[in-house]
Amino acid sequence: MHSRLPKSPSRPPPGPLLGDARPPVREQQRLGKEDLLRHAQTLGLDVTRIEAELEEHAYEGRVRDDFLTGIRSGVNGTPTFFINGLRHNGSYDLKTLLSSLRAAL
Repeated sequence: MHSRLPKSPSRPPPGPLLGDARPPVREQQRLGKEDLLRHAQTLGLDVTRIEAELEEHAYEGRVRDDFLTGIRSGVNGTPTFFINGLRHNGSYDLKTLLSSLRAAL
């Protein structure tokens, strides 16, 4: 985890924790609050805290700021990769990304 990022107690630790607990991509756009809480429980997260944070809109400002920062940086979708501060506009396949990274060295 990047040292400048604040720690989020409701976020799972880095690593392959999500495994099969992550919902399929096709379902992510339809997730409601109960779905999110069910997935949090499956992951062993503090569901009570997460529910309170959702009700309080605890991260609304942070999400908005991150979104606006992305727009100012030229992000227009996900994933967006930056190499040495420049947006990578090529394909996201491994061969292309590795080639772009090597060229930037």
